[in-house]
Amino acid sequence: GWEGKHFDKVIIKAVPESATARQLLEAGEVDILDDLPYEDVAALRTKPGIEIVTTGSFQNLIAFFNTQKPPLDNKLVREALSYAFPYEQVIRDVMSGYATQARGPIPKGMWAYSEDVPQHTYDLQKAKQLLTEAGYPTGGFSLTLTYNSGDENERKTAELWKSEAAKIGIDLVIRGMTWEQQWDMAKSPTPEARQDIFIMYWWPDIAGDPYSFVYNMFHSEKEPVFAMSYYNNTRFDGLIDEAFTISGVSKDRAKQMYVEAEKILVEDAVAVFVYDQQYVRIKRTSLMGYIDNPTYPHVVFFYYTYRQE
Repeated sequence: GWEGKHFDKVIIKAVPESATARQLLEAGEVDILDDLPYEDVAALRTKPGIEIVTTGSFQNLIAFFNTQKPPLDNKLVREALSYAFPYEQVIRDVMSGYATQARGPIPKGMWAYSEDVPQHTYDLQKAKQLLTEAGYPTGGFSLTLTYNSGDENERKTAELWKSEAAKIGIDLVIRGMTWEQQWDMAKSPTPEARQDIFIMYWWPDIAGDPYSFVYNMFHSEKEPVFAMSYYNNTRFDGLIDEAFTISGVSKDRAKQMYVEAEKILVEDAVAVFVYDQQYVRIKRTSLMGYIDNPTYPHVVFFYYTYRQE
């Protein structure tokens, strides 16, 4: 079926420098870019021959609290840090508005997403109150936060959080690491050697199914795989396992169970559910037939595309 208007050949280039990638697009040497800094996106929006495509996605950013390591084994401390997170500022200043604050791990647009899942909000007074209840009225401790080095959105998010945490006496020590280094630390056989907070993205590994988001990141595990909160809650496990089992025959009931499970995660403050992001692709207007698919991040379905000069 590869005929008609289809391309005879597709060349995918890795261009590390965003300035170079932008120049190639403006010169017409590239048809579509997967990613650019948002300031470049804004500058290109009015350029002739260039189009910005924005769609919802199933990719979200989550900051996992190490629930097995003091002081984050104390729910009140986790809650305090959740209230010290600058959600709106991150969405505005880091994501340039191309995201919405998450409601639990199931992203907006997926069938089990619900507005009934509560959110923490930025509230430093509440954060201070919770720290006092936890026995840390002036903070007075440091936490190690790891992120994937080279990811500017993760770095900027961590820096903004660090600034707010400092206002309640908590020192966030931010460590940019390669994915392998970050992963090795998170899976250290010595639990005390693991990070306090682990930031990473998630997107579907089971196409369009919410079970991927709740099971992989929060289901109890004997050895950590992706569940970087090291969380163990049999009630939560039972809810999501049954929801997955019945989702094919009773989707409404399954959704109710997923929502109930997400409420447990938010109540226990096992992670900061930062944002559900939008995909922002920059392409030449001559590239036709492009459609984004929220289930497949960073994928162009070239079969449907063609060039119209």
